[in-house]
Amino acid sequence: MVQVQHRINISRMRLRLQFGHYEDTDQVNPNTGMPVKAFKANKDLTRWAGRWSLTQYDTLKLSGANIKDAVAFFIRHDEAITSDYLMKLGDKLYTIDHIERDIDPTRTQYDTIYCHVYMPRKHG
Repeated sequence: MVQVQHRINISRMRLRLQFGHYEDTDQVNPNTGMPVKAFKANKDLTRWAGRWSLTQYDTLKLSGANIKDAVAFFIRHDEAITSDYLMKLGDKLYTIDHIERDIDPTRTQYDTIYCHVYMPRKHG
């Protein structure tokens, strides 16, 4: 992916992203007897973010990795955010496909997070 962090406008960072995992809850599905799963946010991993517009190059590169309907967000550089987490914005969950880390120490660092909507598997 092409680094274009020099064009980031921090006034666009109006979105509040939560990071966490899809885990079992204390509830049990009465039809299956299986634990009900839900998103559980890590209270220490909530970050301000902005929506990032994907270039045609980004879209082609992601589709080559079989990632469809990708969206991107930018956050301040944070090594604690990894692709092991799910991300929540409003009522939508996202799977993190790739994090492009900005490692230029001469300026404010931002990471671009490429993701797609998460579809949990249904238990039969």
